[in-house]
Amino acid sequence: MKKFVDKNKKLIVSLIFIMYLLVLGYHLFLSDILGRREIAEGYRYNFVLFKEIIRYITNMEAIGFKLVLLNLGGNIIAFIPLGTFMSYFFNGSRHTFIKTILIGLILTTLVEGIQLVTRVGICDVDDILLNFTGVVTGAVLAKLFRKKNKST
Repeated sequence: MKKFVDKNKKLIVSLIFIMYLLVLGYHLFLSDILGRREIAEGYRYNFVLFKEIIRYITNMEAIGFKLVLLNLGGNIIAFIPLGTFMSYFFNGSRHTFIKTILIGLILTTLVEGIQLVTRVGICDVDDILLNFTGVVTGAVLAKLFRKKNKST
């Protein structure tokens, strides 16, 4: 089994990455639980940086800690794997970290752009910031993991 995994590591990681993207895409655009299938007539969007983050934090008692954590933390946590996977695929190329965060920024902005055009979900510049924070966190964790493995 170990030989199979070692021989097919890139393929296995690629398949896991594709599954991650499918699950992420489902939750971003199709999830009934998150109200994604409902196309709003009076579409809401936010282009003011920190507006929704501050609103969530200042109204935590009314909104509820669980919903605040789901929105703010979930937007970060959902994109940590993206930064980690991209770092894995770019590993060995020049400027792995910079490529990872630039493509992460483009992808997170693209997600919000798709939400704006399709009116599914809420296009929010704060989500770009939170998602990008997740990508950077994943890239940093991958970099630390590579450093640790090189030193042992």
